[in-house]
Amino acid sequence: SLQAHLQEFGINDLTSVNILCDRGSNFVKGFRDYDPLFCYGHPLNNILKTSVFSKCKKQKKHSCSTSTVDIATSSNNSTVRKEQKNTLSSISDILSNEDEFEDDEDVLISIPVTRNRKKKDDNQQLSAKASVDDIPNEAKAVLLTLSQYAIKLIQVGNSPSLHMVLLCTQTLSDALKSYDPLVNYNNIRDDHQLEQLDEAHDDILEQLERIKFFLNRMRNLLNEMLVLDLRRYAATALHAKYRSLKSYTFIERSQCYHYIRPRLQLIDISPNELNQRQTKEPTAKRFKADPFRRFESGDLSSQQGTSGEFGNESEEYPFATRSIFSIPATSVGVEREFSAAGLVIQERRTNLNPEQLDNILLQ
Repeated sequence: SLQAHLQEFGINDLTSVNILCDRGSNFVKGFRDYDPLFCYGHPLNNILKTSVFSKCKKQKKHSCSTSTVDIATSSNNSTVRKEQKNTLSSISDILSNEDEFEDDEDVLISIPVTRNRKKKDDNQQLSAKASVDDIPNEAKAVLLTLSQYAIKLIQVGNSPSLHMVLLCTQTLSDALKSYDPLVNYNNIRDDHQLEQLDEAHDDILEQLERIKFFLNRMRNLLNEMLVLDLRRYAATALHAKYRSLKSYTFIERSQCYHYIRPRLQLIDISPNELNQRQTKEPTAKRFKADPFRRFESGDLSSQQGTSGEFGNESEEYPFATRSIFSIPATSVGVEREFSAAGLVIQERRTNLNPEQLDNILLQ
């Protein structure tokens, strides 16, 4: 069904489409043959949820006395039934029943001991687990601001964002290695705290030492849960500012270049006839225009027509760069569009006559 709808837009082969989705079981199974690229925002959110516990588990109160009474009454009822059934039994059987009852009492005495020991183990496990409420406020702000800023940085809809995945991952891993880079990064993001940096620096470091468990847990989950695709490396390498890939290993750079080289051959280098004629003729001498003349004449339309220049450059721009930078880092934009469209459809369905539902037009 998906291929039938895509054929309306001229897409006949899904292998030529860059598919971005989350790690839902239906998406993973449906697109496993088309090399999909998974969303970067969902693993970051899962790392935050897994690193800290939202709330501590409530300890259940069990009273050992009530349980022993219930067991004792049940054992007494069983002995009474035995005595009713064995009224014609011998004295030796009765004595044996009394011995068994004494053994049951010994077992009943030992049952609360084992349950108390089990409770002790549960309490130790609950005390070993840390909650988000145990984090001091200043340390919590430093710890969560870093991840929230990274998520906000990649959730853009009007500009390329795939090259920011490697930068955010490298920044998070470097900031979580020790306390000083984490505090410095947070203070750089908050300029209004630079004046109070010297006074609060020692206090924040002392609070961060208490949450060493969270820092180590976030760093380990960051290395285990984030699987970086070659297309993310290629997006960073094709960016003019981050093309050197200095922070990465030789193997990662070589794999990235091996992925890019065959795709750079897909550049459309066939020039137009107009461009050929212009190259044969000598270029005319260019005179510097007065920058204030356009304000005197009041005609700004000729000076603001810059969209045509970028439109001509798009024809000569590499195919690999266009195809890779068109992939967003997260699927949040598409999910928001679907949710907004669903709200619009629901509103129009409720306001229209049920007989006119098939005539809805969305603009």
